[in-house]
Amino acid sequence: LEQSASKQEILAGYLNLSFFGNQINGIEAASNYYFGVKAKDLDIPQAALLAGMLKSPNDYKPDEPSNLDRAKGRRDYVINNMVDAGYISADAGNKAKNTPITVNLTHAPSGCEANQTSAFFCDYVVWTIRHGAEFGPTPEDREMLLRRGGLEIYSTLDLTAQAAAHKATMTWAPANDPSQIGSATTSVQVGTGRILTMAENRIFDQTQSDELGHTSVNYATDREYGGSSGFQTGSTYKVFTLAAWLNAGFRLNDHVDGRVKEYDAATDFSARCGSIGGTWAPNNITKEPEDLTVVQATALSVNTAYASMASQLDLCDIRDVAAAFGVHRADGNELVYYPSSILGINEIAPLAMAAAMAGIANHGVYCTPIAIDRVTVRSTGQDLKVPTTTCTPAVSPEVAAGMTYAMQRVISGGTGGASGTGDSTPLAGKTGTTDS
Repeated sequence: LEQSASKQEILAGYLNLSFFGNQINGIEAASNYYFGVKAKDLDIPQAALLAGMLKSPNDYKPDEPSNLDRAKGRRDYVINNMVDAGYISADAGNKAKNTPITVNLTHAPSGCEANQTSAFFCDYVVWTIRHGAEFGPTPEDREMLLRRGGLEIYSTLDLTAQAAAHKATMTWAPANDPSQIGSATTSVQVGTGRILTMAENRIFDQTQSDELGHTSVNYATDREYGGSSGFQTGSTYKVFTLAAWLNAGFRLNDHVDGRVKEYDAATDFSARCGSIGGTWAPNNITKEPEDLTVVQATALSVNTAYASMASQLDLCDIRDVAAAFGVHRADGNELVYYPSSILGINEIAPLAMAAAMAGIANHGVYCTPIAIDRVTVRSTGQDLKVPTTTCTPAVSPEVAAGMTYAMQRVISGGTGGASGTGDSTPLAGKTGTTDS
């Protein structure tokens, strides 16, 4: 090893990985845990104790009262060797040996738990590396690179926006709220797929704690990326029926039938990709106009009007345009396409929906979401290959413009009025609710 590394490099590598008891690895973590200081600020007796611990960490760790006599003997042995080697004077050695062992146990969260403002996004980055073929051919190779590769990972996160998202999420639905309502927010940059924010109203905790408001499940992502099985999107899914409507040559100002009626799925709907059956009787939350334009149906989110629109389309076209915008079930199963699916019964991750909305804003061009801008090996400065966004047309620019026009009316005079900022910022969106 000395043929290719200096003594300093060998020592640094050893001290960065050494075990110090209590699942602690590395001198900096040990110094912080046992004494509450950085390694560079250790005094002689503290440093000697940690150095001596390496022989048998669990026998000498000073947070166990029964270890203190053994630990002091081991510490003093190291101090004597320091005196004999001329590192310190005999007086300094005697003073150090006469110093009682005093610990200042400091529990510092490690990994993604260390910064709760960005903890869930941090965890998503970890899962991105675990799943990225760019980082190694096998899961074991990728895990080893992540844990021991000495990587500098530059993410897409916008720290200012993330701080605002975290604050808002925790303010309106606090982690310790007795209702335990879950909340997640995520933002995807238009045209690049870069994830700018990802927040959740929970304390990120990988200790299997059952403490109120603690979890390691990322509500914003797919299950295989540390997430849940997704959530029903409700009427936000109507934008894909709107897209299919415009794709088919229909118009925004077309009048549609908003009356409540019962449908026979087999005769009233088409699905070229499979069979459908049964009856369906959609309703509205409140009484809505029975004759209205597509723009009005979107602004007011009228279920019955959208059911009428879907009955004039093919349900598989609606499913396919959603998929073209990157929409997929968070549990890995296929999107369902029976009639009620147009009202948002597929369970989808918020990140997938945010990326789809960014695609609408991007003139109909969908870009896959990415969390990493760059990864560098610290020791060599080498840049590693990272996942890149892939942008593909989902709908034409004209259709995207029509979707945006209708979605602007959701904010300016529809169900999304509470999201209006009142400062002339151009806003477009779609609301959605679903049981539980």
